[in-house]
Amino acid sequence: MTRLRIATALSLLSVLAACGSEPAPEVQDTSVPDAIAGMQAAPAQAAQGQQIGTPNKDRVVTLGVLNKRNNLTQNLVMKPGDRGVSAISS
Repeated sequence: MTRLRIATALSLLSVLAACGSEPAPEVQDTSVPDAIAGMQAAPAQAAQGQQIGTPNKDRVVTLGVLNKRNNLTQNLVMKPGDRGVSAISS
């Protein structure tokens, strides 16, 4: 019984000793590049950026709902501020 414990302990120690043999990973530079470090949006650019895209009142999201039990699909079309709870029937 003690031989089994000793053998188990030695095999466990050999496995643990092998774990430390990997080299440390290389350190990577994650700083902001110098070419863009000083760039920040000016107020005029920020106002222009708000004009790009769809206005909030015109935005729409379509969610596809699948009922696996009855094999029915339904698309829910929602606008900002809609809860969508009333559109789902039980």
